[in-house]
Amino acid sequence: MDSRFLPQIIPLPGMTVFLNEEMEYEERTARVKILIDRGLRIRLMTNLLTGTGHLEVSYLDPEKFPILPIAWEPNNFYIPSAPGELKTIKTALENILYNTIFRGK
Repeated sequence: MDSRFLPQIIPLPGMTVFLNEEMEYEERTARVKILIDRGLRIRLMTNLLTGTGHLEVSYLDPEKFPILPIAWEPNNFYIPSAPGELKTIKTALENILYNTIFRGK
């Protein structure tokens, strides 16, 4: 077995998706698509105390974080991204300030 690709078991509500190197590429791609359709996203998370960041892979609401269209065909698995926590906080603060200052709410 290639040590660069270890079998992975990925739990989902109501199912388990298993990926391994013996599977055909098309089957692995189809299984990853199931994960993405269920909300698998990658986002940048930041530690506000130290300023360090890491990529978090998690399941988010696919309605709230839809897949953005891309104009190219990826060579490998493509997992969509979602805004990081700082971007979400910044957007929320901007909306509050805008509504307070310009709309008087």
